[in-house]
Amino acid sequence: MLGFKFEGLGWFTYEIVRYWVDNVTDVKWSLLFDRQSDYFSDTNADIIILTPKTSHTPSITVWNEFSLSRWLSKNDVDAYFSPDGFIPLRSVVPCFPVVHDIAPLVYPNYMRWRDYIFYRIFQIKMIKRATHVFTVSEFSKNEIIRYVGCPQEHVTVAYNGLHSGFKNQISKKSSSTDYAISGNYFFYLGAVHPRKNVFGLIQAYNLYRDGHGSAQLVIAGRKAWKSARLDALLDDSAYKNDIIWLSYLDGADLQRIMKNAVALVYVSHYEGFGLPVLEAMALGVPVITSSDSAMSEIGAEAVLTAESLAHHDIAEHMHRIESDLSLRNALIQLGYEQSTKFNYSMSAQNILKKMKIEIERIK
Repeated sequence: MLGFKFEGLGWFTYEIVRYWVDNVTDVKWSLLFDRQSDYFSDTNADIIILTPKTSHTPSITVWNEFSLSRWLSKNDVDAYFSPDGFIPLRSVVPCFPVVHDIAPLVYPNYMRWRDYIFYRIFQIKMIKRATHVFTVSEFSKNEIIRYVGCPQEHVTVAYNGLHSGFKNQISKKSSSTDYAISGNYFFYLGAVHPRKNVFGLIQAYNLYRDGHGSAQLVIAGRKAWKSARLDALLDDSAYKNDIIWLSYLDGADLQRIMKNAVALVYVSHYEGFGLPVLEAMALGVPVITSSDSAMSEIGAEAVLTAESLAHHDIAEHMHRIESDLSLRNALIQLGYEQSTKFNYSMSAQNILKKMKIEIERIK
């Protein structure tokens, strides 16, 4: 189900599946989509289109419990791998979902009500029904065990990595002409909804500017839901003319804008991984991120951390990275080293190995 521009889940799906269909020849691959897709048309995998298109949670339920279940029952399938975490509860085929996070269970107030109801009813059931569960960080593994109550051996970590289109050798050059960026700037990348804490980021930025900071703030990402409160904060900011809001960016354009930033400021309340943190480290960009989620695990000693609601601490980190060249250089070097620890190829191999073990175990 890859019908949209890629974010974290899309890249995970593409890179894991691409590795398998390109390199694993002793398995017959059938790739199931909810719409026409050309992402794997150059491979020997069977491309199967099942309806309906999954544009909202009711259609996801229909796709999984009826279309997918029916297809699995009619075909000789050894296992079903679900990179988006949704599996058919009615099927008896061994199922292996990737649960990237359980944010809907931890922070239901950040969800749209219809989505919360769906996750509350189905996510726990899917995790418990799964033959085995994969997730993208030790943080998420511990959260799944804590909130769902499944045993530790039921969950395996397979980290995200840098996708195949990522170029960590992209050159630094001005990126201001097309985007009204002038001078130094801090950068945020990601979807915009309450859990991402862009509201808190702008509050921290206001404090940074009150403390005589001068860099702009560039926010790159689509507005998802519940953005009215954020819009009001932005309108009231004395520095709103220096807060640059960009639409979805990808490819070299995105990487160039990130690489030119003073730092990535990614202080989400809750993440299963936090892919922008990894990308920034690989590009040699210092990172300020949350201490109360997965990002402190991903960044380790290579990032500065603060609690996501500690706006003064976040603002102070912005001042430190801007003014302390030795700190900045140290973070850049540590970030380069830390980023090499995450690899989609290794995760793809580990997932497939574990699935084969589990399939043999239950035969």
